[in-house]
Amino acid sequence: MHREIGFITFENADFVENLMADTHELGGSNVVVDRATPKVI
Repeated sequence: MHREIGFITFENADFVENLMADTHELGGSNVVVDRATPKVI
């Protein structure tokens, strides 16, 4: 099983809220959508 990671930057936080409210599928597999959080050094 391969695990791929992608990052998307949005101009408007409202778009993110709409995206997070839905479930997503890509190529017949469910896609897990999480918010990225910056690492604290």
